[in-house]
Amino acid sequence: MKRCPRLVLFLVASFSLAARAQDSAATLRARIPECAVHIKDGPWVPKEFHGDGVLRFTYLYEPPKKNPGEYDYRNGTHNVYAVFWNRGRTKGELLQFVWLRRTAPIHLRIVNNGHVVTRQAKLDIDDALGGVWTHEHLMRRLARLKTLPLQTMTLQEIPERGATCDSYAHATEDSLSYDASHPQ
Repeated sequence: MKRCPRLVLFLVASFSLAARAQDSAATLRARIPECAVHIKDGPWVPKEFHGDGVLRFTYLYEPPKKNPGEYDYRNGTHNVYAVFWNRGRTKGELLQFVWLRRTAPIHLRIVNNGHVVTRQAKLDIDDALGGVWTHEHLMRRLARLKTLPLQTMTLQEIPERGATCDSYAHATEDSLSYDASHPQ
């Protein structure tokens, strides 16, 4: 008899986690394009990636890791990576966000950006901030972003006021301090 309450608690907790993950995915799917296109100091996505009125993107959310690896952040931030792709997924614009506030109003900060290019039939990143560690960190995320399902959204579908969006270039005040120059 004692197993039933534990099983029920386990199932409730599992459903709760799944629901939160779905909420996070829906939030990010809407807010990433909003911050990439409607941010005050943007848009961060060049017109060549939405000239037909459609954004094509993939994104990856990484919460803080209990045991970070060699190319993971150790500063406890919630990181989001997005690439806005051309039709063939051979070029794109990579944006790295820190998800500062995860409840309404959502606050995303662009902390890095780079151009995704194809060189010798392989994807690479140009012009991202940082050195060798940052390039390798972003390349590992790019490999995953390339394989994720493509999300599409017309420019008309992108909300304009659902999130607080800023960038390393023009950061607003917030309660979480983040220093992009010290990723580890």
